[in-house]
Amino acid sequence: MNSKFRSVFISRTRLGKQCLEKLISLNHKPEAIISLKDEYKTVLSDFEPFDDLAEKYNISLYKIDDIRFWKKVFGINSKKSLLRSKDNIKLIKSCNPEICWLFGWGEIITQDLLNIPKLGWIGTHPTLLPKYRGGAPLVWPIIKGHKKSGATLIWLNQGLDEGDILAQKEFSIGINDTAVDMYNKMTKCYLDIL
Repeated sequence: MNSKFRSVFISRTRLGKQCLEKLISLNHKPEAIISLKDEYKTVLSDFEPFDDLAEKYNISLYKIDDIRFWKKVFGINSKKSLLRSKDNIKLIKSCNPEICWLFGWGEIITQDLLNIPKLGWIGTHPTLLPKYRGGAPLVWPIIKGHKKSGATLIWLNQGLDEGDILAQKEFSIGINDTAVDMYNKMTKCYLDIL
């Protein structure tokens, strides 16, 4: 992997943290990490803080809010910013990235954000696209009785999980697999893809 390009890594999940560790082991250190504030661990089952990696590798860490979960966390209505807020767009622009990595975020990336990095946005989707675009994709292969699923790495565009596919890796679904099993298999696929 070319470690010379500038990037921003955006994630709030265990998957993202493991993938960031993999990128760093491949000699690619992003300019910045953007994640959620620690309070969100109470409402996100796979929330993972990035403080330790940021400190260990001297990477700037920015923690932002997520309006979709704000009321659940703090019990009040508020106009907290999404990733696509003016302040966060300015923050990402200030890092001058060539690539933005988006691992487990769950927000549609607007054209204002898509225009920032010179090469584009690389994102994840926990199925073998084009199957199960949209929300809760990890569990649909179990519900539908599929024997396989997988992980997809895509170039993001304005569509919902419609970008060009960079890579896919398939895994088998066992008869007793749970969503946790699927998550672990999907994570291994992403580490192999990277």
